[in-house]
Amino acid sequence: MIRAICETEHWPCGRFFGVDEAANLLRCVQVWGIPDAAVESFIARSRDKVYRRGEGLTGAVWENGTPLWVSDTRDDPRATGSAVGTGLEGGAFVFPVMAEGRTIGVLSFASKDVRAPDERLLEVIRVIGSQVGQVLKRISAEGAMRESEARFRSLTALSADWYWEQDEQFRLTFMSRPLGERTGLDASAYLGRRRWDQPALNLTAADWERHRAQLEHHEPFRDFEMQRPAPAGGTRWLSISGEPVFDAAGRFKGYRGIGRDITERKRAEEQRAAQARYQTKIAHFGEAALASRGAEELIEQAVRYVLEGLGGGAVAYLERAGTERQAVVRCVDGLAGDAPPNVLAYEHGEALAQVLDGGAARIAQLPYAWSGRREAVLAPVTHEHGARGVLCALPEAHMSLGAEETRFLAAAASVLSAGLKRIESEGRLAFLAQFDALTGLPNRALLADRFAQTIVQARRRGAQLGVLFVDLDEFKLVNDSLGHGAGDELLKDIARRLQATVRSGDTVARIAGDEFAIVLADLMRPEDAALVAQKLVEALAAPVDVRGHEVFVTASIGIALFPTDGNDAETLLAAADAAMYRAKQAGRNSFQFYTPEINQRTKARAVLGRELRRALEREEFRLVYQPKVELKSERPSGAEALLRWQHPSRGVVSPAEFIPILEESGLIVQVGEWVLRKACADIRAWQARGVRALPVAVNLSARQFRQLDLAARIRSIIDAAAVAPELLELEITESQLMQDPDHAIRAMRSLAAAGIRIAIDDFGTGYSSLAYLTRFPLSALKIDRSFVAGILQQGGDATIVRTIIEMAHTLGFAVIAEGVENEGQKHFLRGLGCEQAQGYLFSRPVDADAMAQLLGAKQAHVRKVRV
Repeated sequence: MIRAICETEHWPCGRFFGVDEAANLLRCVQVWGIPDAAVESFIARSRDKVYRRGEGLTGAVWENGTPLWVSDTRDDPRATGSAVGTGLEGGAFVFPVMAEGRTIGVLSFASKDVRAPDERLLEVIRVIGSQVGQVLKRISAEGAMRESEARFRSLTALSADWYWEQDEQFRLTFMSRPLGERTGLDASAYLGRRRWDQPALNLTAADWERHRAQLEHHEPFRDFEMQRPAPAGGTRWLSISGEPVFDAAGRFKGYRGIGRDITERKRAEEQRAAQARYQTKIAHFGEAALASRGAEELIEQAVRYVLEGLGGGAVAYLERAGTERQAVVRCVDGLAGDAPPNVLAYEHGEALAQVLDGGAARIAQLPYAWSGRREAVLAPVTHEHGARGVLCALPEAHMSLGAEETRFLAAAASVLSAGLKRIESEGRLAFLAQFDALTGLPNRALLADRFAQTIVQARRRGAQLGVLFVDLDEFKLVNDSLGHGAGDELLKDIARRLQATVRSGDTVARIAGDEFAIVLADLMRPEDAALVAQKLVEALAAPVDVRGHEVFVTASIGIALFPTDGNDAETLLAAADAAMYRAKQAGRNSFQFYTPEINQRTKARAVLGRELRRALEREEFRLVYQPKVELKSERPSGAEALLRWQHPSRGVVSPAEFIPILEESGLIVQVGEWVLRKACADIRAWQARGVRALPVAVNLSARQFRQLDLAARIRSIIDAAAVAPELLELEITESQLMQDPDHAIRAMRSLAAAGIRIAIDDFGTGYSSLAYLTRFPLSALKIDRSFVAGILQQGGDATIVRTIIEMAHTLGFAVIAEGVENEGQKHFLRGLGCEQAQGYLFSRPVDADAMAQLLGAKQAHVRKVRV
């Protein structure tokens, strides 16, 4: 564990000091360090090092029980100077290892460099410290139990606890005095009776019949176990062995033998079985928690697994209510009698209040009639702001609660906490994937889904519908003059006006920036769409008060009709978009219907498709590369290959113009393979020039990704170019992955097995299930440039970016930000822990020769090698 933290967080050395309770000292138990002479010297000093409470940084953490981060130990008077002369006099990170509310050890990490506090690491370590403590405590307890069992077996093997005799009728005639002394059982209650005349809780009638048959055949027996009720309460486990007795004439006279009290051994066996059962249930619950889709399902699973683990009693999950000092009973199982009320009140200072207010798991009494006012195990279920609820277990009357049960419930509560957090995070991402964070309107993805459903219904009923594409005129002037904050307020006001103008059944969506779309269902005639458009023009023309400024804004609106202008959502939106541009050309603040004239421009796209086919044959395509940089050092970390088309008469054609046509025509597969071959050839050429090898990312189209032999095709291209697979990274969009997640998993695993790295491109613009993300063999997520553009001005974009980075790091993925164009964006992303970025701030796309020059500048920052 020490090594894992050191290697993951780049600490050269780590030490663990355990608490010596007898001497009241901290002693060095385990160390790890990188192969380095200074580190080895520091480790040698540490092996015999001890600390008193409050002594040095380590003793201070032992005393106060809270993590400590010192950026530079040379400036902290508490440092003892043990690192002097070793070079490890920079930053230090020390945190307690906790178990059952006590510090049982301290982990300490030292660095050569000054290290600023890492809040993310501090938060993670608080959880790790508690989990490590629980593991160490359990290992210690298991070791003590094994030692106790070994000692017990050794002693009992040497001697018996008592001696007994039976007559020929199998009646007990003699029992030595130690029986009562060792077991608390009354020997007189057994004398004159046969063994089966007294109850044994573990034996059935069939068991007794087999034992009687053994005796009647005068056979010796060994280790016959009985669980006898004890007069003082509880039970005792006895093990007896006996041999038949015969007189000189060979006549059977009875039995004699020895007995042992094996109660402690049985309890140890039961405890081991319980531990194994608890571990199994926690493992199964952990798997179920990853697959659960809703909070109610997960809570019910937690209650059921805990109940099965305990083997009886009742289990409930209680959650904070909105009212002070009240809890809601979310789920209960195994309870005999009346169910608890839906809402429970509790008082300050009660056990439930203590656990909800930040306490650890404990055994305490629940003061409610439904709980029998008996003791229960209570474990907090946490979220970001403390305890959200309590998982509680009520044992049956014959069951006892102890440290193992407390640890089991605490582990189950921890899994439940993590599962609920995952579900909430997935819910937040799902909302952000379908709704605009600023206005709360449906986004383009949700619009497409609703639009498609509306078309199906209209086609079934033979009805008309319309789509309006709304673009604000001169919105950029508001942003430039009043700031992006004012622009956001204006957009929210515009969204409210649009919703207020149309019917409740119509869909209003924000497409991007200052663009909106409105789907009008069940139109009686085309003129109705014009009436709505005119109302919108008038509603939006009214002045808006934005931060004390009276702002006037107008809109240009394009209208397309189903089925006249198209039969699917994509076609109709494109037609409305084209009509909107005509409205702008006509003077703005107006609306236009889609017309045949506008359709002519669509036909031009078909011409472009034919020219693209010839472009591949005539080698008119070329590749340029946009560098990716490490944000910490601003040095190159790779590049993204971008396709360009050098048209013989039109010059350079924008990718936005020809890439969609390649997709539509299917040419994207051939062009995509050309891009892969060309990128591999350029990598090989750079290596031949002595340029250091860095990975190149290539965008994979949806059609390519659907190929069943994709991994074999790409591996063939890589092998032909004699390029290492790890120098190629494939970028795949979210929408491609989620169209068929099972195919995506198979394809990506084949690619990963070939050594090829995979990243999700434009992350955040689609909808990815966290459950699937954990199964994808990804190396990185790329944050879409649309979010990066607004991180300094729009709170919603900043929230999305922060959520994506935190989620990616939790899943072990690197993060790359696209479209970084200014210093503010760079610093913001670096502060969130984003590893890499690309954008015009660092470099525009360059040709292969210029990229080779940039990669050859080994010590230079990318921004100093602009080309």
